[in-house]
Amino acid sequence: AAPLEALMIDIDHFKTLNDKYGHHFGDFVLQQVALRMKEALRTADVVARYGGEEFVVSIYQPTEKGLAAICERIRSAVSETPFNHNDAAVFVTCCVGGSIAIPSRRERNVGERLIAAADQSLYAAKHGGRNQCRVSSLVSEEDRRLHQQVTANRFSRWLVRRQQIDIAD
Repeated sequence: AAPLEALMIDIDHFKTLNDKYGHHFGDFVLQQVALRMKEALRTADVVARYGGEEFVVSIYQPTEKGLAAICERIRSAVSETPFNHNDAAVFVTCCVGGSIAIPSRRERNVGERLIAAADQSLYAAKHGGRNQCRVSSLVSEEDRRLHQQVTANRFSRWLVRRQQIDIAD
């Protein structure tokens, strides 16, 4: 089975933004955060509003190695450039929690477990001081080894097709 990955993103202190700058600015921030996330991801990845100031992201063909990098790319895309409000720069940060799993054939609740693990990672980032990422893996060591072997075989076949190596190599 192919790996699945879920990210949970929460805008830090969003209620304070709404209270201080108004709901119109809060709506603007939500829209801009979504756009920044989309720009930080590939076209095959999916960003959706999960509720309130939370978003969920589904990553196409995820890897365990890439999980932390993707989370950090989203976090920095949100926090590095200020949002403009009446000619004032307002910096907004977020927390990102991610999780990856390789479901078994008979597993029915992998989506729920994946979202729950990503949510736990998100809360760990929040409690760790905000404006940070936390990741977790639900991949067993056996599944990890098997997936690495499958990926290596695909890469080898791709190199042969492109005539970068031959079968004897």
